[in-house]
Amino acid sequence: MGISEEVLSLPLGAVWLKADLHVHTPASRDIAEKWKGSTAEDVIKIAIQKGLDMIAITDHNTAEFCDAATKASAGTGLTVFPGIEISTAQGHVLAVFDVGSTGKNLEDFLITLGFKREQFGVLDAATGLGIVEVCDAIEKAGGIAIAAHIDARGGFLEMIKVGDERKKAYMASGLRALEIRNTASREAYQRGVNAPYPRKLACIQSSDSIGGGLPQHDLNSIGSVFSMLKMDDRSLAGLKLALIDPEMRIRLPGDPVSKPNKVILGMWVTGGFLDGQKFRLNENVNCFIGDTGAGKSVALELLRFGLNQGAAVEKIQKEVKSLLTEQLGNLNTVHILIAKGDSRYLVERSWGDPASDPVVTRLQDGKTESVEGSIDMHLFFPIKAFSQSEIIEFAREAEVRLSLTDDLIDFTTQREAISEVKIKLRENAAKIQTEEAKASNIRGEVAELPTLIEAVSNIDKVLTDPSITNHQVWYEEKALFGQASDQFGSLLAQVGSPFSFLKLSVVVPEQLDKYPNKELIEEIKTLSGLVEQLREELEKEAKEKLTGLAEKMLSLKDKWNERFTQSEAEYKKLLATIDTDGKGLEALSEKRRVLQERIGALQARKSELETSVQPSINKLVEERNTLLTNLQDQRKAITEKREQKAKELSEKLDHKIRLKVHARSNRSPFRTNLAKLGGGSGLRDAEYDTIADKCHPVSFVRKLLTQDTKGLETESGVAANRLLKIWENVVDRKRLDQLYELQLTDVDDVIEVMLRVGREEYKPIEELAHGQKCMVVLMVALAEGDFPLIVDQPEDALHAPGIEEGIVSTMRSRRGIRQCVFATRNANIIVSADAEQIFALKSDAHRGALDSCGCLDRFKQKELVIYHVEGGPEAFKRRQRIYFLTP
Repeated sequence: MGISEEVLSLPLGAVWLKADLHVHTPASRDIAEKWKGSTAEDVIKIAIQKGLDMIAITDHNTAEFCDAATKASAGTGLTVFPGIEISTAQGHVLAVFDVGSTGKNLEDFLITLGFKREQFGVLDAATGLGIVEVCDAIEKAGGIAIAAHIDARGGFLEMIKVGDERKKAYMASGLRALEIRNTASREAYQRGVNAPYPRKLACIQSSDSIGGGLPQHDLNSIGSVFSMLKMDDRSLAGLKLALIDPEMRIRLPGDPVSKPNKVILGMWVTGGFLDGQKFRLNENVNCFIGDTGAGKSVALELLRFGLNQGAAVEKIQKEVKSLLTEQLGNLNTVHILIAKGDSRYLVERSWGDPASDPVVTRLQDGKTESVEGSIDMHLFFPIKAFSQSEIIEFAREAEVRLSLTDDLIDFTTQREAISEVKIKLRENAAKIQTEEAKASNIRGEVAELPTLIEAVSNIDKVLTDPSITNHQVWYEEKALFGQASDQFGSLLAQVGSPFSFLKLSVVVPEQLDKYPNKELIEEIKTLSGLVEQLREELEKEAKEKLTGLAEKMLSLKDKWNERFTQSEAEYKKLLATIDTDGKGLEALSEKRRVLQERIGALQARKSELETSVQPSINKLVEERNTLLTNLQDQRKAITEKREQKAKELSEKLDHKIRLKVHARSNRSPFRTNLAKLGGGSGLRDAEYDTIADKCHPVSFVRKLLTQDTKGLETESGVAANRLLKIWENVVDRKRLDQLYELQLTDVDDVIEVMLRVGREEYKPIEELAHGQKCMVVLMVALAEGDFPLIVDQPEDALHAPGIEEGIVSTMRSRRGIRQCVFATRNANIIVSADAEQIFALKSDAHRGALDSCGCLDRFKQKELVIYHVEGGPEAFKRRQRIYFLTP
């Protein structure tokens, strides 16, 4: 068996047990014929088959079958209470005695009632005593008297119709409970309202081993009608306690059955002050008791630590950290078993600096499965917890008090939406700043456009002056004359080459005699000579003529040079007055070109600003406004849920406590963040107070971003020039990110809690006495919720007169809905609230340990409660004597 299974197998304290306290056996002479030969084993087997945990053997006027039934039940898990159904002239009474009582003892008791041994089991036999005397005798003998089937044949309400005897029977001090057939009158009997007589009596139902409309007892009818009794010790003490407090400890068939959906099943500790201790918690009320220093607070803080839901108040956080550092110790571990519906988990967490995250394991069908990923225990398994003295901090601090409603509301949709919107708003702010930076850069660049355009204009004035532009033609002529002169010179150098094509390559032999056409060849030679002669003549003539033309060309150039020299001198004189840098027109033209390119680039940037960047900024601002509207809508939805929950809680508390939500009234976070943003701006505290009180972060930042200081002045009442200082401070200190973040500051609601002090008069919690404040907080915390409530020694701060009415009554009315875990020395919480599981702790100088656990129906547990809570038996008795003036 693993430790988890071991812890789960530990005693649970008081639990619901299925009981039939009116069972007949073959010892009853009116049993059906077919069952007369049945054995005790048969009876026990049938009871077990019917799912019963306890039965009372109550045969008519006899205890004959009790010993055999007790023996047969040994080791079966079925508890047998020996008993008798006693006949009186006024009606039947069930006498139920403690487990282990012998048949002989019960029969001896019958004799004290006037029965003779020969009358044992006789149906017509009856004691001569009345119900009052019989009930008193049963009580005196250590048993429990239950009036049998009071509303049916043989019941005293049927047999005693009217008169004082009926009243006396009903009011009999020894009578502990009524067995009823008809549940319609149950509330009247148990609450003493509209009952026959002013007395509260527990009601149970039992089978009487009768069923199917038959008058005879039938073993198959055992358990056909039953009661559910909440007990720890299956003893007469447990039975008595159940009958004393039927509202908490008796459930009849048809009663609604509720069970907390979230339950701490158990805990064990590895290392530290409570090393090796194992605790099995009940699903209802658990109380830790013990001397100072025994480990009560340690146990509760271990639960909080393990489930990662520590105190919200900084002061308490420091105290708890110090406690666990000392009492759990580094790397030591708390192991907590929890249940969510039908699923079970083991949560383990080790102490350290920093502490580890909880490790969660699913337990199913004997197998374990790690739950992967980061787990938010507040969502996975929420608890409501108050460390010692933390309740008073809840009473004092408005921000902390919000959890009184918020713990009961599912804000998952809104919280996730807000978180998502804030992420988008931060991304949006980053994009806006990027685009604004781009826009700022472009604006800085295009700021020089007018200067550049003016410079180009000045250059253009130079380049378009007539005196300048006219002289430029001279340079064109210069190029023309230079080109012509060069080409004429080149032509003279090559004057012979143009006629080279006239040179013939025909070779005529010197000796022609051998050729038959000698005369014809001679003519070829003659013609070739004529061509050569013509070439020479042409070259000579061309050279003479070209030389003349070249000389004329040179003369023309000389004339032009003379004129150009004069014009150039005049031009340079004029240019000197315009081109002050002396760079010349080419340099000016180059400068103009460069400037024009720069102007073109800047105009493109300006166009980018106008057509792309600024529209992008406008779109981002529009998107931001939409996101901010969504953010505000989600916040309003949270407020509406809080208002509804405050109304419901006020109604559940019968308007003894009134809760009212003041929407978006907690300005402290905004005030704090605003002062950080404005640090160095020179604004005074009073001005920050005014802004935080009058403005909302969303509108404030929106106006500041557009430098709408006049609008802010109207909204806040702070002078525009003072508000401008904040903006200047943001820009100078590069706090734009901080400004955008300020816009996301949550201005949360404030919950006002008031206690009714008169018929229609309420007093705010801030004006209540210390103890009243704490009582109000705990009453609200108890009023609703299906998750565990953990409270460490609330009596230290509670208003004593209100504990019973305000705290105990709520704990009782919400039984089966919510698990409670208290460390306490208050008797009302332990006893009046009827704790199902009480852990008594003890300690020495080094270690704490579990002394015992269980419910008050266990003798040792009762003694420990009296010792730790009442100061011991003598102190308890002394107070009783003083209170009630008894000797």
